[in-house]
Amino acid sequence: MIILLAFFVAAFGIIKPFKKNWGRKHFAGLALALFVALAIAVPKPTPEEIAAREKAEAAEKAAEEVAEAERKLAEAEETTKAVLASSKEAIDGLVSYTRSDFPKTYEMVGADMFGKLSEYEPGAIYAAARSTKCDKPLYGMVSEKKSTKDHPVWFVDCANDNRFMITLPEAKEALALIESKKLTETDRKRDCTIDTIYSCNQSPYQKDANEIEIVTFCDQLVEQVLISDSDMDRWRYSMGDGDEVVVTRPFTAQNAFGANLKHRYRCVFDARKETVTSLQIEGPTGTSTII
Repeated sequence: MIILLAFFVAAFGIIKPFKKNWGRKHFAGLALALFVALAIAVPKPTPEEIAAREKAEAAEKAAEEVAEAERKLAEAEETTKAVLASSKEAIDGLVSYTRSDFPKTYEMVGADMFGKLSEYEPGAIYAAARSTKCDKPLYGMVSEKKSTKDHPVWFVDCANDNRFMITLPEAKEALALIESKKLTETDRKRDCTIDTIYSCNQSPYQKDANEIEIVTFCDQLVEQVLISDSDMDRWRYSMGDGDEVVVTRPFTAQNAFGANLKHRYRCVFDARKETVTSLQIEGPTGTSTII
């Protein structure tokens, strides 16, 4: 304790000497000497002390982890209750799937999966309800446009006009979490809104496709087969099958005799393969298949 006190007194002397015949360098030297003495005087911890300290730190960390796990569990239980409450109306309104009422759905998903739709459908509602982007699910049903054999996809509409396209794995996961009371919120994005339902039917490649680039590419292909420059009119951009997008565009071009004639091309672009799979030009003399 005396050594420690002397150390602080000496350190203070570096700033403001209290003994007139001592300079700052004397106090600095004394401080350094006392620091070394203090380091030597303090004994190093024994292996037992080190082990005890590490054990205490590990116990503290474990206690923090347990507390955090309990907090998350309580939060999940509250989320589960909230989702069950907000989903009740939509769950009560689910339909019963029969082959006579839903022949196309039966054909799309197959007999085995068709018999399980009513079992998994509540999970689709819960999967949408757990998203922070859905204030309250109102209605859900199997999508005949997005479902395939053994892989149903549900659309779920929420009160805030957001629509979610829920896959079978998402529905199964939500059901399991509801049953175990471990459902948590997600930031899952909506797939479209009630006003933009068409975009829900697009594949990821169709959504990522650049309309201007595709139209320009189709225009260039058409220009290559014309004998003169063309005057392009407004185009129509739509979704095709699978990952395809379709561009149809009227234009005016001269024939070999110099007459301006109206034409229209139809260009099918595979957004996944990034290539044109079909190109046709319709005109006064018929339809020409370029690709």
